[in-house]
Amino acid sequence: MKTVLITGAAGFLGKYLIRNLLKDGNYQIVAFDISETMMPKEFSRFNNIRFYSLSNWQLNNKEIFKEIDIVIHLAFARAIKGNKEIAMSLKFTNDFFHDISNSSIQALINISTQEVYGETKGLVWTEETPVAPTTVYGCAKYASEIFTNNVSLYNKTVTTSLRLAGLLGQDTENRMVNKFVDFAIKGETINIIGEKQVFSQIDVRDAANAIVSLLKTPLSLWRNNYNLGYTRSYSITEIADLISFVAKSKYNLDVNINLLDSDIDFKAILDSSRFYETMNWYPSYDMCKIVDSIFEYKLYLNK
Repeated sequence: MKTVLITGAAGFLGKYLIRNLLKDGNYQIVAFDISETMMPKEFSRFNNIRFYSLSNWQLNNKEIFKEIDIVIHLAFARAIKGNKEIAMSLKFTNDFFHDISNSSIQALINISTQEVYGETKGLVWTEETPVAPTTVYGCAKYASEIFTNNVSLYNKTVTTSLRLAGLLGQDTENRMVNKFVDFAIKGETINIIGEKQVFSQIDVRDAANAIVSLLKTPLSLWRNNYNLGYTRSYSITEIADLISFVAKSKYNLDVNINLLDSDIDFKAILDSSRFYETMNWYPSYDMCKIVDSIFEYKLYLNK
């Protein structure tokens, strides 16, 4: 049985990943976040998971590292946070990876982002596409990839970075898809500013399942980085039309969509075939299923 350390365990992806690993039953989990109280109470009934806050981690990390086989590094400020928090996350990542370099950990998975590519002019992003981040968040995440690669230079740790597409789920309130569903439920018009926008996204359930599939893949097959998104990208008009379809067909809600002219030309097209083929894994949740799950969640909350 492998012992897996998850940083940022109380975060959006962390909670889904822990649920999958607990359901699998073949892993001991060390869950690390700023505060133990942020962890869902549902996890406390399992005997194969331990929790560490930042304070008690700092006191015990040398001993804990002796037990760890694999690290999954999720802890990082979100893109919507300020530059100060992103810089603090990068500093923590650097220090944390330095500790890993002085340990005997077998493998390190770093969660990165598609924002490292930066270019939005319609290129299909493969792992061979030159990175050119245009945001502070994208630059910081690319730096984390460099830190990840450096870990393997100091010991025998196998490392990889997953460049995630936009993460979607019931709780991603700040995401465009969730906001559009909100508008539909409230009977408000969905205003689309420019139709030349294409988004690469992935359901959080698929992202968690994908990481578990990576854990089950022999380390000898791991590559330095992988793209991880759904099998195709969706235009903003396709997303709005799917929301309208689900709203009407399942919930008898009429949705008004208003398309406004704009010169905005944004295209995120992520090719994740390297991951699919190596791990023999494919995502299960297309945009229609994602939209439906968000509707179910929001309507349940509104009861």
